[in-house]
Amino acid sequence: MIKRPLLFMLLLAGTMVLTYQASAIESPELRKILKAHVDTMGGWMHWNDVESIRSTGTLERDGQQIEFCIIKKRPQQIRATLTIPIPESDDEAMQIIQAHDGRNAWAGTRRAGDARLNKTELTDSQAQALLNDASVLPKLIQLWRAGAPMEILQHPSARNHECTTLKVTSTTADDIYIFVLDQNYKVTSYTHTTHDQQTTQTHLSHYKQIDGLYLPMHMEIHSEQTGRSIMTTKAIVIGVGIYEDYFASAGDLQ
Repeated sequence: MIKRPLLFMLLLAGTMVLTYQASAIESPELRKILKAHVDTMGGWMHWNDVESIRSTGTLERDGQQIEFCIIKKRPQQIRATLTIPIPESDDEAMQIIQAHDGRNAWAGTRRAGDARLNKTELTDSQAQALLNDASVLPKLIQLWRAGAPMEILQHPSARNHECTTLKVTSTTADDIYIFVLDQNYKVTSYTHTTHDQQTTQTHLSHYKQIDGLYLPMHMEIHSEQTGRSIMTTKAIVIGVGIYEDYFASAGDLQ
């Protein structure tokens, strides 16, 4: 019979071998860059403790300002609400809501303040797009943890202002991401190209420390489909007490 301490050591050794094999395709230089990125964003110790996160602020598009509230919860739940003022009305607004409970996705509209919400099921492509943004982790860290293949496209130099450029291929949809990291290993921009060649470019700035994490409070998004949008986050709350039915499955459409 194997004694408990020896069994523990064998299990630990097996875990170490698996970890090494899983990361063997990454060069030491790439692993160093990714570790530096995680550290500058707050470190694994802080990010592993994040169960949920709520972001609120404004989205500006085509001269119109829209309020947003996005709540994400592990493992893959998200609910995004846009509150849009009704033209020629000072105190009325419409809300557009999209949510994914980790299995199904739905959308709905209602007047702000109305408890009733008519839901419709999202298409597979819409659901996948929503699920891609459901992680509480920053995008590059999320892709690394998922085991997405990565490579260094450009090393820091005086010519590129000491920036690093990484190419990442998503394991779920063969999407391509190109990340640009500054000399402090924060992501300043990334370009997302889908498998059907639709491209979105996002610029991130105004990083702020919140509960030991570093998060961008300003994003400028250029999309071939929706044009230019400016997303200004006013508040972020780490650890939101939220019930499962808040993300209400599409199976409960009403």
